[in-house]
Amino acid sequence: MNKRIGLAFLTYPVNEDRMSYLTRALIEAATHITASQDELICFCSCEYAAENFAKRSDSDKLPPIDVLKPYAKTKKRIKRLCRAFRVQLRWNSWPPSMGANENNAMQIAFDELHCDYMMLHIDDCYATEPIDLSEGIAFLEENPDVDILRYHWSPRKECKPIMTELGAWQQVDPQSKWFYDDSPHVRRSDYVAKFGRHYKGRPIDCGRTESETNRVLRARGARIVATSHRMFEKDGPVSASR
Repeated sequence: MNKRIGLAFLTYPVNEDRMSYLTRALIEAATHITASQDELICFCSCEYAAENFAKRSDSDKLPPIDVLKPYAKTKKRIKRLCRAFRVQLRWNSWPPSMGANENNAMQIAFDELHCDYMMLHIDDCYATEPIDLSEGIAFLEENPDVDILRYHWSPRKECKPIMTELGAWQQVDPQSKWFYDDSPHVRRSDYVAKFGRHYKGRPIDCGRTESETNRVLRARGARIVATSHRMFEKDGPVSASR
């Protein structure tokens, strides 16, 4: 098969806790995530781009200085961390927001690295068991109508999606409150063509980005399938906005 899979770590390194989240995510990914039949290309899309803010000529404005300061403190550490794990480090060239960082990751994976699929791996999730992404890719190749394959979802009653068994997988009901969220999942290279780019809100406007993505995916008839059980866990409650 030999498909190209981009493993995209999305990070928001504004405090020590967020740095520890990314560190654990990289350690557990190196330990647990493989692609036995495919090519796995790892990169980190980091929400620090102070140099780029000054160069932009459109309507995007600089965020408050207290938002930018923490990034400067962690920039060198991010570089060292990614180098240690042999992960390509790429900066998000838009003002910080979840949607902008997801768009940046897709541009890197699909436009620059020419990947067939991308796993979106946000920094505050970590793998808890061996994950061979080639198994999921084989399923997606056999089921071209499936747009997203989820590997994690919230276990909380108010957030857990409605799912029905689908052989070794689970079909996610589009009427679920959180049909989609930003936890680890694989998407196809035609995502932008079918569903467009993500909403870019104010810095770290997570809820608005996810709500808008859910609306678009439902309206355009996306099909989302999940693994039989959660294969990642969340690493604490610290917000990316502090």
